[in-house]
Amino acid sequence: MMMPSGSTASATSTSVDQPDRVPRLHFNKPKERANHIQAFLTWLPPMLKTAPGICWERLPSVIMGYLINAVDLPEVVAITLAIGCAMDAMKPKTLYTYCIAITNLFRRLRRSYGMMTLADLSERRIWDAFVAGRLITSGDLNMLKRYETLACVYQRPYVEDLPERHQVIWKPYLLPKLPRGFCEKQAQQQAVIAATEARRKEQSDVIVPLFPLLVELAQLRKQAAERLVKEYRRLCRCAERGEIALPYHFAYADRQFSVAEHAQTLAEVQLIEQPITLSLTLWNRTQWVKSHPDLYTKDVQRRAQRQIEAYAPERNGYFLQYEGPPEQLLWCGDLIEKQHISQRHGKDMVGTRRPGLLSPDASVAYWFRWARGLSGSVLFEPESLYRGVLFAAALATLSLTNGSRVSELLQVSASRFETIVVDELKNQQPTGRKVGVLVQKLLPKGYQHESERQFFLISEMAVRHLKEIAELLQSAHGGRIPLVYPEAFGNKADDLVAEPYFFQWGPPQMGILATSRHRMLLSCCVFSSMA
Repeated sequence: MMMPSGSTASATSTSVDQPDRVPRLHFNKPKERANHIQAFLTWLPPMLKTAPGICWERLPSVIMGYLINAVDLPEVVAITLAIGCAMDAMKPKTLYTYCIAITNLFRRLRRSYGMMTLADLSERRIWDAFVAGRLITSGDLNMLKRYETLACVYQRPYVEDLPERHQVIWKPYLLPKLPRGFCEKQAQQQAVIAATEARRKEQSDVIVPLFPLLVELAQLRKQAAERLVKEYRRLCRCAERGEIALPYHFAYADRQFSVAEHAQTLAEVQLIEQPITLSLTLWNRTQWVKSHPDLYTKDVQRRAQRQIEAYAPERNGYFLQYEGPPEQLLWCGDLIEKQHISQRHGKDMVGTRRPGLLSPDASVAYWFRWARGLSGSVLFEPESLYRGVLFAAALATLSLTNGSRVSELLQVSASRFETIVVDELKNQQPTGRKVGVLVQKLLPKGYQHESERQFFLISEMAVRHLKEIAELLQSAHGGRIPLVYPEAFGNKADDLVAEPYFFQWGPPQMGILATSRHRMLLSCCVFSSMA
């Protein structure tokens, strides 16, 4: 789905001789709320400013940004009016998803199904064309149901309460109702739901028996990344003390774990251990440029020689060069070789938008891309890669041992640990003893209030990972885990408050990690060879 880009043109007039610089607005920053309102009211079509009973200043900022930056359709007045009618009855996150859904629906109807004007939706032909000859997806069904909710549940009652003269004025801008019973019949609602449930069950039947194996694989791969980063740190300390000279080439022996690729049954799925020896070289930026004079200009070589700008001591970080088959470099060597681990997002990219988690910050990442492009070498920075693997292992372990969804995983907080006493089980039978287990009270999907929190088990393996994450966060933030708010676009953004959540990185204002995409990308870093 499209997120607001975070910028909009200013309404301020500019001089021909000396144009003003147009400021960028970030619609996910509460401190800029006054500017959001000003920009939105400037953009708002004049007739909507007089819409009876709608206070546009109360519209959430992210929706203001989306309407300004992303809704470029002739139906923008109808979309905005429908959102305004529902504004006081929906949570901001829900309203935002509805706004995106009907905008995308209009785009598809215009592009592929013959819609020319809003009035065309009063006829069956457009809607029948949308579902003809196919079983629509659950996403398509959700778009239709959200459209129908806005049109019938919120917009119609709003207009019917207006004086008759005003009803005539606003009628051309109302979302036409879907044909009667359309979602239940022509849109095959029951068939879509049944197909979705069957697909989920099929996936669960395959994956659930593999949970113990996947948990073990996550731990083994996290340990492999940890062993490599510890050796890297040891050599960095040796270089700082002058005990080794750069570039320093070394052979690193370890074990690699994978899963049989051609298993035909669950019984045949097993871990495969393979000894490997990696050919690695420790560098810093200055020594890299000095050793590759044919790749760099005289000016770059001068800056490296003088250790200034990108080569100043505080920026002259260490990194590794790998020479060998990509498949032997941890389990994600193909991603490293192809430079697919990055903050940049693309079809084949794996990463997060948080600098230092999987990939280094933007300036360091840029230097790496530049050096790789010039030399064709496989270069990587183990520290940020390891932090990403640590987060991935914690997320994967939690989800595979307590069934957490992403909205629950991201709630795990340093302030929510509790110990409860339960019956000890052996071979699924009570032993008569009591044991204490560690849990967190989290808010499950579909629940909103503090009283509805439920216990989620935190296994010993997950505790070890969370403790290490806590130590990293405390080290980066003066001995404490910052209190951060839920990510603005997350499913629970409207239901949760600021807490010392574990799954955060970077400045506190960035909040916790966002959406299921991050969980999938991070977990991919643990299970990439199984994809």
